[in-house]
Amino acid sequence: MFVDVCFPADNENEFIKIAEKLGTEGLCFVYDDPKKTPELKSKNKLKLFSAIIAADPSKIKKKNRADLILSTDLSKIAKPQEVHYYYSPEKNEKKSFHFPSRITQVPMKEIASKNKMLGISFNMILKNPGNCEKLSFVLNLSEKYGVKAFVASFADNPYGLRSKKELHSVGTMVCGNTKLVSESLVNLSRYFC
Repeated sequence: MFVDVCFPADNENEFIKIAEKLGTEGLCFVYDDPKKTPELKSKNKLKLFSAIIAADPSKIKKKNRADLILSTDLSKIAKPQEVHYYYSPEKNEKKSFHFPSRITQVPMKEIASKNKMLGISFNMILKNPGNCEKLSFVLNLSEKYGVKAFVASFADNPYGLRSKKELHSVGTMVCGNTKLVSESLVNLSRYFC
């Protein structure tokens, strides 16, 4: 089962319609405020999940109806057990040789030792095709250190959602490892199920 990830702005129904047209089996809505997390129900077979993204997840109380908690700060993933890391390159991120400076073997080993997942945004390629190299590096590094990575759209508008086939095709083209990309597309659903 493929679960895609998106950032709705009170337009959950539009995301659901597009996801159903794309043949997506599950959709995870990410909110930045635990109070915004609504009760989600789908009229069709699409499974709905919710997530909270927080700079400091320790302030979030016992999941607050969220199925997943994400953090963009690597130092915070060790605190609450449910917190996973979401990688999205910053505009001014320094390039160190040919890899993103925030992701090296040190954080990868930490993520692996804590049995966390690494979320990788496909939307980063749509916004800046120069990020293909970063996606490839992060996926290959995650495989090397045994980190479960999940690739998803992380779309901020409904038309930014992508089908599983499209994500697989682009991921394979960028990364060159079909098995790794296939695994990364189903890792999130394994977490939810």
